[in-house]
Amino acid sequence: MKKNDKPISVVLLSDDTIDEQLRVYRAAFSTRLGYEEKKQQWIAKHHDNPLGHSLFFGAYMDGVLVGMNGYMPMEYKYQGASIKVLQSCESGVVPEARGYGIWSKVVNYAVDYVFANTDYKAIIGFPNYRNSYPGFQKMGWRTILSLSNMVMVNNVGSFVSREKGLSRILKSGIALQKIVPRLKSCFQKKYEIKECGINELLWDDKNDVLNLSHDESTIQWQKNSKGLKSLAIMHDNVVIATVIYGFGHFNGLPIIKIQKIVSKEESVTQLSRIISLVLQYFSKHYTDVAFVRIWALEDSELYNALKHTMFVKSSHPNPFIIKEKDDWFMNKQWNLSFWDLDSI
Repeated sequence: MKKNDKPISVVLLSDDTIDEQLRVYRAAFSTRLGYEEKKQQWIAKHHDNPLGHSLFFGAYMDGVLVGMNGYMPMEYKYQGASIKVLQSCESGVVPEARGYGIWSKVVNYAVDYVFANTDYKAIIGFPNYRNSYPGFQKMGWRTILSLSNMVMVNNVGSFVSREKGLSRILKSGIALQKIVPRLKSCFQKKYEIKECGINELLWDDKNDVLNLSHDESTIQWQKNSKGLKSLAIMHDNVVIATVIYGFGHFNGLPIIKIQKIVSKEESVTQLSRIISLVLQYFSKHYTDVAFVRIWALEDSELYNALKHTMFVKSSHPNPFIIKEKDDWFMNKQWNLSFWDLDSI
């Protein structure tokens, strides 16, 4: 039997299949979390979302779940109004079932189901540029914009030996430990950096890329379900910037993902100083991290500040894509700002 002739059944998955979902996820992706810890995070992320329950669609082959794609409710502010959409997430196919067209079958089934059976008018996603992005393009998803993937290399020695594919970044990057002495002068101006709660976070951020609604319950859910942390940068006991960040893995290497930086300091020079302070904090508290990553719109103040702080752009961008019902967003202009939408 040819691969394309293999019987494949695609269905909406129930909550009872959570163990099967986690089996597929752990087979498709590396994760630093143990099974029970990942299960609790999964429940918090997809079942306890105050915006709604995530939808999961899966493909069965010979009675076994071999691929899936999740869709998580998210809310944005668009032209002063709140817009609810689904975000594609947790997409994966087990290695032994690849090559059967399973992923595209799941995505197409999910799109048809969502637009026929729910009130959602659009689904968004941040696909991997080299792997899933071409597939989304073939299925008619529209690219809204591309985000520059900015990287600060930390532990260069181990990173070079394990990820030769990013040699250009490594050659351009400078080890975080080497620039720390240059950053110490920042603290001579009465700067302080500390962990903070959600009530201290700043939100007015013109440098952002996607604007998530700032409902306190939603923010707390994001922090709890994704293990996010937040920092406040203070000058003369006044908060001048806040940072939201989390952790992840790239090819098995531990990384820090900066999700959002909001600063009252508007110039590139001042924003660079804020980023430098954050990098110094990371260098002190997370010595095993391979690199620090953040997304930015090219030529924005944030992008230029990152370059001043020795971040370099990776070879591939992160596209922001959308599939809309009846061209719902086609004639609209997005004024986007980014918070945490990275579900990896």
